[in-house]
Amino acid sequence: MISSDSLASCARGFIGQFQQVLDGQSHATFVDSIDAIDTTTIQRGPMPRCDHPSMRYLSVLAPRIDNPAMRLAVETLDWGQLYAGGGIDDALANGMLAAQAAGTYGVFAAESVATGLFLLTPGVFYPLHTHAAHEVYCCLAGRITIQHRFDDAPIELASGQSSETPSGRLHSLATSDEPVLLAYIWRGEISAPTWWWARDAQGEWERTAWRRKPGESWKVDRRELVDSSVFSAAMV
Repeated sequence: MISSDSLASCARGFIGQFQQVLDGQSHATFVDSIDAIDTTTIQRGPMPRCDHPSMRYLSVLAPRIDNPAMRLAVETLDWGQLYAGGGIDDALANGMLAAQAAGTYGVFAAESVATGLFLLTPGVFYPLHTHAAHEVYCCLAGRITIQHRFDDAPIELASGQSSETPSGRLHSLATSDEPVLLAYIWRGEISAPTWWWARDAQGEWERTAWRRKPGESWKVDRRELVDSSVFSAAMV
């Protein structure tokens, strides 16, 4: 296991490089949010290496990343399974891992911004969901399809491309026959639940709230039917 100082140096390098990427792709508000992260005080040290079958994809994707700081972050930051329980398919649960450089459970503490890495394995469909946080994804390796709302034309991100999702907007993600590695940043209410949306047997929309305690996977909190006003707000 590496030292706390080495982990912090790696996280600090990732944050600095991601800030440059966001600045180069005109995500100005996110640049300011990263700039506000205190990288002088370590929130937590290294954790035991994640023993998960999907970790094997990192060795495939990391060599494709040209930026040394980003590549080191992929190899060094602490990874964990993103979702657990809630009756979701095992392939979906096992197909999404994340590592956080800064945030509520990251190497550096932050209450209104979270940033790190997101791995999705081949053949994953991350269903329609919303969250209060404003989000940017930047593709580091592989390809991913992102759809905003449930009827917008999907867009594809390849390495070096980014997408921005406003607070509260419905969106979904899908991989094809290869894995994808994303750098992500959230700003705003990062501790609010993430809602998964689906139609029930009667065709009515319902949503499931997922919450995350620091250091744990997201777990189901509650389910509820969605009225027309809530649905309309998610379609903006």
